[in-house]
Amino acid sequence: MHASYAEYIFGSYKHEKIVTIWQKGNHFMKRIIAVILLLGVVLTAAAGCGSNEQMPGNVTPDAPGIGTFSEADIALIIGGETFRCGEDVTGLLEKLGDDYNYSEAISCAYDGLDKAFSYSDFDIYTYPDGDIDRVSEITVYTADARTPKGLKVGDTVEEMERLYGKDYAEEGVTLVYEIPPKQENAEGASLYVVVEDGIIQSISITAEILVE
Repeated sequence: MHASYAEYIFGSYKHEKIVTIWQKGNHFMKRIIAVILLLGVVLTAAAGCGSNEQMPGNVTPDAPGIGTFSEADIALIIGGETFRCGEDVTGLLEKLGDDYNYSEAISCAYDGLDKAFSYSDFDIYTYPDGDIDRVSEITVYTADARTPKGLKVGDTVEEMERLYGKDYAEEGVTLVYEIPPKQENAEGASLYVVVEDGIIQSISITAEILVE
């Protein structure tokens, strides 16, 4: 059963936030429709530009192969910068600013404090590594962030499968692509999405993390 490290420590809060997002209902769907219509206009215009080496969607030039999933896929592009789990959280917090709610808890698997930084459209979780707080999980609830292959909130499950294939675990409303852990007593690094009616509501990436 997949459960991110953040869910072990901050689970109830994260569940409430996802439920709140689902409750946006029609307003959220109207935003999705507007984004899809706008994307259609942009793609139609781009089709007339005559490029011989077009890549689908918002795929970056160094994105891994379309239709497959690998460890290189576990990243998010936020504000034009690529962020990965396991990195010092300082750079990500500088990018997102200081308008967040902060919480902490004694780490179950590491020496120190697990921390959570909650923004309106992002949740950041960290684990202690000496004097450094390393990113254990990033969750995004906005189409302003995307994966290197271009997956974003508001996309369909079919688009996800086109980009990453169908080799994922389905756990209720959560679809999980996971890399097998390299350590014992660890949960593998992953990319997972929460969906409602076939539409992606949030995207998360997680580090390989020790668990009890």
